Amino acid sequence: MAYKEIEVNNPKGKWYKVRIMPYKTSKNVIDGATVTFLDISGMKNIQEKLQSALSYAEDVINTVCEPLLVLDDEIMVISANKSFYKTFNLKKSVTEGEKLYEVGDGEWDILSLRKLLIDILKVNNEMNDFEFEGNFNKVGYKKMLLNARRIYREDTDTKMISTSNGRSQGLNVR
Repeated sequence: MAYKEIEVNNPKGKWYKVRIMPYKTSKNVIDGATVTFLDISGMKNIQEKLQSALSYAEDVINTVCEPLLVLDDEIMVISANKSFYKTFNLKKSVTEGEKLYEVGDGEWDILSLRKLLIDILKVNNEMNDFEFEGNFNKVGYKKMLLNARRIYREDTDTKMISTSNGRSQGLNVR
């Protein structure tokens, strides 16, 4: 049977999940409604704190001047900072969720970089001061210094790679 469920808050800041269900008699005739209230204030507070922490982390990452990139264990782009998109003249909408090697019409398909990233995920935990170069369609030739580190998210059982530069965060692009 159909029911309606909504979240509401009161003037004192308490949150409730309200469920309204039809009340049926023993003859299966609707003869009213049952309304239940479940206090979800604790859960809402945790959601707000998590959203605030996520926004904070994104703001910090976007203040980093050098390009920064986070990849998953299949070398797919999870996220990048504003500097990455600006430096390589890329758009977030066509970069996130793509394999790094396919970004920018395959211009990131650099054999030495591919080997490094696979090694970091499978063997090493990190690599410092890795130098590589590439020719990028929109921005031309770039020589880069890269630090990369395997990171692990327990909550999602996910291995990822974070790129950074030893002197500051991100790719040091020359």
